[in-house]
Order: sequence, then structure tokens, then C-alpha cells
Amino acid sequence: MHEYKLKNSLLINNVTKLLRQFNKHINSGGSITLDLSDVSNIDSAGLAFLIELKTNCIHNNCKINFINLSEPIINFCKLYQITLQMD
Repeated sequence: MHEYKLKNSLLINNVTKLLRQFNKHINSGGSITLDLSDVSNIDSAGLAFLIELKTNCIHNNCKINFINLSEPIINFCKLYQITLQMD
């Protein structure tokens, strides 16, 4: 199991690099816990990053758990009617 705490921002200028880093762990299977409590800024690319992580996990038989969603993430998910929990 891999546990990570993202900090600061999930913005267009940093999510591509983050996605490459996380895909390495997703491809190795297992599970990922992502603590989002310190994410203070998010844009649509940041939300797309979280959705892409979830999708990649589903396709690679890897579990992902998003914990401690920050208020900006919660608000963005509500705005776009997105659920990050696994079905």
C-alpha cells in the first residue's frame, strides 16, 4: 500500500508530472491512499487528474482511496457533480 499527501495546488502546470509519477505505482497494483487535506487550490486540470487516477486504478486493478478532501476539492466536485469514491 502506498500513502501520499498532496500539498498546495493541483493545477494545469503540475498535474501532468504528478500523473506520470502515480501511474508507476498504479501499474504495480496494490492500493493507493491519497490525502488531499492540504490541497488549497485546484483547477479543472486538477479535477481531471483525480478522475484520471481513479480511472487508471479501475483499469489496472488497483484500489485508490481519496481521504480528507479539502474544501476547494469538495466545492469543485459539487460544482461538476463528480464523486471520487470508488463504486
